[in-house]
Amino acid sequence: MVSNPKTIESLISEDDSKKLSSPYDGSSSSKKLAAKEFHDKVVNREIQLDTETVSNFKTLFAALNIQDYNLAIVRN
Repeated sequence: MVSNPKTIESLISEDDSKKLSSPYDGSSSSKKLAAKEFHDKVVNREIQLDTETVSNFKTLFAALNIQDYNLAIVRN
């Protein structure tokens, strides 16, 4: 059993979340907007991800048995 449950927003470092123009205030609508903006910035290579964010996603993907070869593309 996990002793420290995580939320999806805990995957993104504080520094990376500050790079978003859509602030997350805890509401469902702001969460959706922030997630969409984060996705778009990653896909369009408009954001340089913090090492903490990349590490968090690698840990999640490893736990889900998902290969992480695409993370190298995102970081460059």
